[in-house]
Amino acid sequence: MAAVPSSCDASQVQMFDQMSPASAATNKGIGKLGKPSLSAKSVVFKGLPCATPGNYCIFGGICLANRQCGQLPPNCSGLQCFSVGNKCFLSSKHCKDFDCGSHLSSSVPASYATASSSGTTGSSVGTSSASPDLTNSDLSNLTWYKPLSAQQKQAIQWAKIQATKYDINNLPTEFPPPGSDPFTVLRDANYLRISFEWEGDEMPGNRNRLVFSPLAVICKIKFNTFQNTTSGYTGIFQSGGIGFIRLSINGVRASFDPTASMKIYVDGKISQNFNFIKDAVGQGSNKNYFLNSFSNNMERNPTDNQDTFRAFNETIDILNGGPLDRPSSGYSLGLYEQASIHSDGTPVTGPIVAPWDGRAVPHPDLKIDPATTKDNRWELNRLIKPGQVIYRYWGKRTPDQSAVAELIGEIVADSNCDASQYGDAKIFLRQAARQWSLV
Repeated sequence: MAAVPSSCDASQVQMFDQMSPASAATNKGIGKLGKPSLSAKSVVFKGLPCATPGNYCIFGGICLANRQCGQLPPNCSGLQCFSVGNKCFLSSKHCKDFDCGSHLSSSVPASYATASSSGTTGSSVGTSSASPDLTNSDLSNLTWYKPLSAQQKQAIQWAKIQATKYDINNLPTEFPPPGSDPFTVLRDANYLRISFEWEGDEMPGNRNRLVFSPLAVICKIKFNTFQNTTSGYTGIFQSGGIGFIRLSINGVRASFDPTASMKIYVDGKISQNFNFIKDAVGQGSNKNYFLNSFSNNMERNPTDNQDTFRAFNETIDILNGGPLDRPSSGYSLGLYEQASIHSDGTPVTGPIVAPWDGRAVPHPDLKIDPATTKDNRWELNRLIKPGQVIYRYWGKRTPDQSAVAELIGEIVADSNCDASQYGDAKIFLRQAARQWSLV
């Protein structure tokens, strides 16, 4: 169980109905959690990791007043309650007789109400008569955040994006943007290694986004996989998943240089991320974001800034592990990690089969006027709507010239694409360190 605070600050305490002593004795911590502001209806929640210093009951690090705590059941699965529409769900099950509608914050898409970690090590965010402000939740605390379901993680981060959404007709354009880290850190290997080692979905501590690709729109997505490739790709390439795609513009060069990255949330485990790029040169004055396909393998050009790639290679050299635990070069980020786990959190038990090259090919319906004078974020927001296939994702098993590209799946928008302060400054997408291999 997580360490129990010696005292609860009054501002941390959330009020709940008291569970009757009889219920506490009978259920040993599996009790009815009442909602005085709603109705007399209640729901049985199981597996609350609690302790009782003083007069407070503490679930993980959250202080709850007026509740008697029993012992933690050995099969604790944690409190994982959220609502979609007017139905309230406990983990993946419907919570009967629990009104999950009107009291929820309208700023939280999918009306996410409550989350906790599983087992005895996490903490939970409780709901009181006022729903919790998820936009201020600290995602750097992986003890409670990492064990959440993929749906819960997506809902929390989307709430933060929506809470800081820019006016699409009045977008910030300052470069470097306020709060971005300076160019000098691009030559600091110890700084850059965090991009491989931090396991969270939000920037750790006071770290800011690097000046590369600082401005973007973010869309919720579904990665729909077809599971019919002859190569038999595994992990995320088999299960698919939900997450978001960040469509960004590199502000360093005068040439228009779009890049993208995709996050797939994993139940109870760290997210799996995909980085998409064409090259470090850009496409000149052509402002059609969807002019080119993207890959995890960057094309080489004689004009590439070798100082930056030198620092990246120095970072690779100091990463932990053996040779296969590091990228092969600054031009390639492997897809082995993404192929080693499914989106439901179950690891691949047999051979791990990853594509050497994963290529995101724009859907032919998506085109932007090459000579547009509009901000590309405005164009992307206008163009992409829920249900739109953004990219078809193709895989080549090996780097051999004779290797055939197979269609693995589609990246489909599940929301509008919004620009936000959170999406520009705080969203974190870890770079995969493990390089591609056939075994």
